[in-house]
Amino acid sequence: MSDDWARSFSGVVAAAVTPMTPSREVDPDGIHRLTGFLIDRGVDALMVCGTTGEFPALTPHERSSATTAFVEAAAGRAPVIAHVGDLGVDRASRLAYEAAAAGATAIAAMTPFFLVHSPAAIEEHLRGIARTVPELPFFAYVYPTAAGQTLSVDGFAALMEEPNLAGVKLSVERLDDLLPYLGVAPDRCVMSGNDALMLAFVAAGGRAVVSGNATAVPEVVVGAFRALLAGEDHDLGLLEDAAAVSVGAPDRLKEILRLRGFDVGPARVRTHLPQELAGNERLARLIEAVGRAGD
Repeated sequence: MSDDWARSFSGVVAAAVTPMTPSREVDPDGIHRLTGFLIDRGVDALMVCGTTGEFPALTPHERSSATTAFVEAAAGRAPVIAHVGDLGVDRASRLAYEAAAAGATAIAAMTPFFLVHSPAAIEEHLRGIARTVPELPFFAYVYPTAAGQTLSVDGFAALMEEPNLAGVKLSVERLDDLLPYLGVAPDRCVMSGNDALMLAFVAAGGRAVVSGNATAVPEVVVGAFRALLAGEDHDLGLLEDAAAVSVGAPDRLKEILRLRGFDVGPARVRTHLPQELAGNERLARLIEAVGRAGD
């Protein structure tokens, strides 16, 4: 895979859940099954140990071991982007070294979270992680709702001084918060992390998305994205159903997979109670449309 693949990347990145055993331990066998499931259904790359992968609930060792399992399972069939973000640069850098040693094809790091950082400190944090493994493409990861802060367009433009900055993944609520990054980075990969913005994003020139829904219903996300990119008419109803049912929550995505007959185990983080999905018409319609996945 050429060094510039990340900058020119176009496609659907599945934000993978982290399969776990019934006792909520990271499950390497489950990771291998899930990776095959996703690649066989057309996803173009995987982002692992990110928000959908429950990274705040994993130890650094678990994050590294999960990344290794995903890389081994992908076996070069699709790029694996390892999320290595952490509150401190030191631990993030160790995760980056270990991801590189495992054979990850790129790394990504969320902005600092919880503690409020100045714009200059956010930029310095991300720059420090990018420089840890300069041989790997690096994606900044912006999720203001979760992190409590953002990387400004100017800050992102400044990071383009780093030779390995491949692009940015933006989980934002409004198209107006996404488009300025496209404007300053025509030679980098700007990825939308919000399925609800897919239609408008592609129409504006976007060419890559990172989707949690693509880990549970890859057929829906891949089909919609490819149709939109080709300029074909496409009913986005199922994509809207998936977004409404999953609300981007790892436990709900795992429940959708379980209902499809593809059990990847429980989530460590319970954002919703299972009974909250009882009788959900949109869920029933989604499962009927995609069918059972089997083990």
